[in-house]
Amino acid sequence: MKDRIRAIRTGLGLTQKEFAARIGTSQNVLANYETGRRNPSSSVINNICKTFCVSESWLRAGEGEMSAPIGAEQKILSWVKSIFAEKEMTFQKQFLNMLAELDGAKWELLEEMMQKTMGGFPNQSLPQEKTTAADAEAAYIKSRSKNVPNAASPVSNITTDAGSSANCRKLMN
Repeated sequence: MKDRIRAIRTGLGLTQKEFAARIGTSQNVLANYETGRRNPSSSVINNICKTFCVSESWLRAGEGEMSAPIGAEQKILSWVKSIFAEKEMTFQKQFLNMLAELDGAKWELLEEMMQKTMGGFPNQSLPQEKTTAADAEAAYIKSRSKNVPNAASPVSNITTDAGSSANCRKLMN
């Protein structure tokens, strides 16, 4: 198991400290797992499997495929969990906080903007209109100015961070 844990971590390009933080343990404990001085508890194995989309039978015994099949809900939960595990206020964390504040009308507006700018969603066939990002932004600003005069932008200092769903895709490839 020690080699499989190390393979997951190095395959994702994570340091021991980063990997340990994502599974809720310390770097020293992880180092003990990777050298075979300690065996992870069932809860740690469960955290590794859920966080990094790894098959438990593969992790425990090397049987079957490394990647565990994951559904849409698990991808979303893993991604959100990874975002909120970050100590700093990233763009993704700010964006999720903003989404949590939306009411029904604002969700409808957001959906409409997504349909116009992205031509719909991957599993949904929607009529596509030719709309530029600038047009969508102007429509958004116009709609915001009606509801909240002189409001400042809710998001600033944009940074990026790879979420767990990207990690799962990387593991599956």
